Amino acid sequence: MKVVAFMPVYNEADILPFVLAHMREQGIDVHVLDNWSTDGTFEILMRTPGITVERFPASGPSDEFSSRDLQARVEELALHSDADWCMLSDADEWRRSSRDGERLVDAIARVDAEGFNCIDHQVFNFFCTDENWSGNPEEYFQSYNISEAICRVPQQKTWKNTGRPVNLTNSGGHAVAFGEKYLSPEKFTMKHYPYRTPAQARARHEARLRRRSESELQAKRQTHYDLIPADFSFCWDARELFAWPKERLMLASPIVPGSKPKFSILHTSARPDAWRAVYDAWMSAAAHPEDVEYILVIDPRWGFPPVNSGDSSCKFGMRIQDMVVVNTGRMCYVDGVNHAAQASSGRVLIVVADDQFPCDRWDVQASNGLPVSGQVEFVARVDTGTPGEKERNMAVMPIVSRARYERLGYLLYPGYESMMSDNDIAEHAQQDGCFVELDTPTFPHRHSWFAPDDKPVAFDAAYARQNRQEAYEIGARVLADRRASGFGSKLAVVPSATVPNTGKNLAICLPGEWFHSSWVAENALQLCCHLFGRFRNVWPVMPVVSDVYKMRHLTFDYIKKLPQPVDYVLWIDDDNLLTAAHFEMLLNDLETHPELSGVVGWCWIHPDARMSCGAFTEQMGAQSFDYQKVMDCDGDLIPIDWSGFPIVLHRASVIDQIGPFPFRPILNDNWTTGMSGEDTSFFERCGEKGLKFVVDRRVKVPHLKFGDPQPDWMMKAPRKGTASNGVMSEPLLPVKPGLLEKVRKIAGL
Repeated sequence: MKVVAFMPVYNEADILPFVLAHMREQGIDVHVLDNWSTDGTFEILMRTPGITVERFPASGPSDEFSSRDLQARVEELALHSDADWCMLSDADEWRRSSRDGERLVDAIARVDAEGFNCIDHQVFNFFCTDENWSGNPEEYFQSYNISEAICRVPQQKTWKNTGRPVNLTNSGGHAVAFGEKYLSPEKFTMKHYPYRTPAQARARHEARLRRRSESELQAKRQTHYDLIPADFSFCWDARELFAWPKERLMLASPIVPGSKPKFSILHTSARPDAWRAVYDAWMSAAAHPEDVEYILVIDPRWGFPPVNSGDSSCKFGMRIQDMVVVNTGRMCYVDGVNHAAQASSGRVLIVVADDQFPCDRWDVQASNGLPVSGQVEFVARVDTGTPGEKERNMAVMPIVSRARYERLGYLLYPGYESMMSDNDIAEHAQQDGCFVELDTPTFPHRHSWFAPDDKPVAFDAAYARQNRQEAYEIGARVLADRRASGFGSKLAVVPSATVPNTGKNLAICLPGEWFHSSWVAENALQLCCHLFGRFRNVWPVMPVVSDVYKMRHLTFDYIKKLPQPVDYVLWIDDDNLLTAAHFEMLLNDLETHPELSGVVGWCWIHPDARMSCGAFTEQMGAQSFDYQKVMDCDGDLIPIDWSGFPIVLHRASVIDQIGPFPFRPILNDNWTTGMSGEDTSFFERCGEKGLKFVVDRRVKVPHLKFGDPQPDWMMKAPRKGTASNGVMSEPLLPVKPGLLEKVRKIAGL
C-alpha cells in the first residue's frame, strides 16, 4: 500500500530532519510544500532523499499566508496522486498507530481492510518545560496536555484516495470531506510538538500573528493566537502536565474512551475574585472528585483576563479535566450556562453560580436519588435555602440529565437573561413528567438578599445587572409565551460557527401550506441560517399542492432537477419545529451509521397522543411504539417500520432506490380506511427495498395543531426506570418478522 503525507512547512529546520525520518520509518511517502522558509528548511529538504518538494505558492514568497490557499493546493495534489491513502500532516506532528509496535502504513492498511475510508486522531500536545531541547523531540519531550479545546476539534486528516475530489478548506484543514465517508471508530495517535523552546515558541507565535492575511482574519481563522497574552513565557510547569506514556492521573474526559465523568459542574461567573471559593468548595466536598468535571464560564466584560477558551484550566489553577470557557454570547447568566452545557460531557449537569455552594459529599447524595447512569430524562430540585423556592416553583440550582439537555438542545431556555429561567426549567420538566424532588441536605445559596447577618454579602454590580427591572420584564414576557405554547415555541438554535461546513449539498422539503405561521416561520428561518453554514448548497423545495400524495411526489421530482446532486434530504412538516441542535443529532446519526438510509424525529400525534412512529402489524397497519418502552431502551436509535413525516433526514440515494411513485397509496381491506397514507406508503416501500430507517428518541419535536398534543399521564406520572423487552404499545399486536429482534440488538436488551 502506498500512503503519501502532504506536509506544509515554514521555518521548521530544527524539527524537520526528525519528522522526515519518522515518516520513513512508518512507511509513509512525503510531499513537502515549503512556504518559502528563511531558516534553512528548504536546504535541508534538498539534501533529503526519498521525498518530493515544491515551494508554495509557486509565484514566490509573500508577506502574508493563506491556509485556505494551501489546503486548496493539497486538495489538487490529492486528486492527481497515485497513492492509495493520503494525509495532511504538519512538520511538528508525529502520527502513530493506536497499537504499539504497528507501523502507520500497516495500521492504515488494516483500517482499509475493515471497510473504513477515513481516520481521526487523538491529539497529545507536548510543551517545553525548559530551554534545553536537543535531538529527537519524541525522545526528549515527556510532558503533555490533552486539552479539550484542541482535542474536540476533529483531526480527520487521513483518507482513502478514491480518485475523486475532497474538501479540506471548509473545515480549516481539520476534517476532510467527501461523498460516502466512513470514519473509523479507532482513533490513531498524534503527538504534537508545536513549542520546543521558549525562543522558538515566541518566534513561531510572532510569525503567525505577522503573516496572517486579511482574508484569514475575516474568515475567523488563526484568531486563537490573539488570545495568548503578550507577556506569556512559553515555558510550562511540568507539574501541570501529564507524564508520557499516557499517564492520566484523575483525568475524566470525553476524549478518553470509557472515562466520561458522572457529573459536570456548570459555573458561569461574573466575579473574577469570587469563583475560586466556589470551585474549591465543590471539589473539596465531593466524595469522588475523579468523577467530576468543572466547567467555568468567564466573560472578559466582567474583568476576566483574555484566555484561550477551553485551554486554560491549568492557568487558572484547576485540574486538567476541568475547562475554562469564554462566554461569547450575551452578557447574561443564561448564555453563560448554555455555553457551559455545550462544553460539558458529564451524564448529570449541575448548574451553580458565584453564590451557590454544595453540601458535604454532594455527589453521593445526588447519586442516591437519581438514575445517573442511564438515558432517562430528569430535572431535579434540591433545597438551596432560597426563601419561597418551592412555593414559587423555582429550581434555583437545577440538576439535569444529559438526555434531557441533548433532546432540548439547551439547558436554560435562551429567551431569558436570568429572571424566570429557574421557573421555566421546573415547569417544563413538570409538564413532561420528569421532575424530581431530591431529599438532600441544603446546598447553601448565599445570595446578598438573604445572607445571614453574621456573613453579609454585598449587593454588587453583578447582582444589580441580573436583577434589573428589564430582566424581570423579559422573564415575565417569555415565561407567559412559553406557558401559552406548552413550552414548545421559538426553539433554540446552535450557532453554525460551532461546527464546520460539511462540503455537501442538502435539499429541505417543506410540504404544507402553513409556513407563514409566526412560530413555524421563525423556526424555519433560524434553522436555515444554521444549515447555510453547514452545507455547500442548500435548496428549499416547497411545492404548494393540496393533494398530499401529489405534493410529496412532486417534491422528489424537483429534487432530481436541482442544479447539483444532493447528499441529504430533510423533510419538515408545516406544523413541526426543528432546532439546529436536533438536526445535528440526526446528521451525526447518519454520518456515524453508514448502514442507515435515514433517521426520523418524532412527535405526539392526534387524536389520542400516540408516538408518530412504530411498526406495521398484520391486521391493523401502522401501530405506534409505546413511549415508556422506547425511553427504557439503552440505545437512542430504534429501528422503525414506519413514521409520519414530522422530521425525516435521509440520504438522497433513497430517491433512486425506492422506485417510482413511493407515496402512492397501498390498498388493504383490513385497514381502517382501506388504504395507507402517503407517509406509511413511503416507508412500506422502503422496507420492501431493504432500506433501514431508525427513530432517534432524543429528537422529540413540537406538533403545533393549535397546541402540542401529549398524553394526560405525562402531566401526572413520573417516568419509570424499569427495562422492557420491546417498544410496542400494549396490547402487543403481531409485527413484521425480525423487527423486535433488531430493536433488542440495537437497544442492548
